[in-house]
Amino acid sequence: MREGTQVMGALGLGVAAVSSAATVILMAAPLPAVLIAAGRVLVTGVALILLGVRDIARWTRAVRSRPALAGRTVVAGALLAVHFAAWIASLEMTTVLRSTALVALQPVFAGLLGRVLGDRVSRWLYVGAAVSLGGTWVMVGGPAATAGGSLAGDGLALLGGAAAAAYLAVGRSVREEVPLRAYLGSVHLAAGVGLLLCAAVFLQPAGATMSMRSALAVLYLGLVPGVVGHGLFNWVVRQVPVDRVALAILLEPVGATLLAWIVLGRGVTTMEAVGAGIVLGGVAVGSLGRSTPAGC
Repeated sequence: MREGTQVMGALGLGVAAVSSAATVILMAAPLPAVLIAAGRVLVTGVALILLGVRDIARWTRAVRSRPALAGRTVVAGALLAVHFAAWIASLEMTTVLRSTALVALQPVFAGLLGRVLGDRVSRWLYVGAAVSLGGTWVMVGGPAATAGGSLAGDGLALLGGAAAAAYLAVGRSVREEVPLRAYLGSVHLAAGVGLLLCAAVFLQPAGATMSMRSALAVLYLGLVPGVVGHGLFNWVVRQVPVDRVALAILLEPVGATLLAWIVLGRGVTTMEAVGAGIVLGGVAVGSLGRSTPAGC
């Protein structure tokens, strides 16, 4: 009984930690999305490397003996960079509910990508994908289309979800061969370096100014949602079936929307709420009968 309470408590704290990300990202403005994303993954990467310092030697030996691991790490880092840059940028262009609900389509994208790669998937995946598509239309293409969002922002959120699914697909074969924290830390650092290079090329010098508030927001994003939130998910997934964790993570858009409403006064329309509910319901249906890795 006590172990069950601990697991539920850890899962609840994990959901609360990741749900806070959207509001804190908005509070980091006017820092450009690419710098917010870079700061988040760099902070998370450094923290994970420090937490897994005992595994660095093992990780280094693995990379030296199998150079392909280094290439996969770079590819995974690039996909993670696209995920965070696209999703964070979407929050500036559409509502929190639409952004978080659309990026939550990640498990559906992962399942469809797995099918392309030869995995056997449940027919529930296709049912869930169809339901989610209908919910997406209700939320962004129906009566709610002009209610505080934009198709460009919605598209970026979808891109973020697809990139996250591809990131997990690349990492699936690697993470069983190498220490988890060392691998994840390396991927996050690779993503951060890539995002900083993009910022150096595309941003004007004036766009790189960081206030104390923005710096604290970035530090929070890297440590709380990035390390604590997903660290708790990775612990819980060892205690209960992974599909239950995946379904619990679907509460993130709900928590993110409530927090944005309380802290920033950002509300949603009825149709957006209905559409988001259908989208998340489709993701839940699509997760039936298949295991989805916990987020990173």
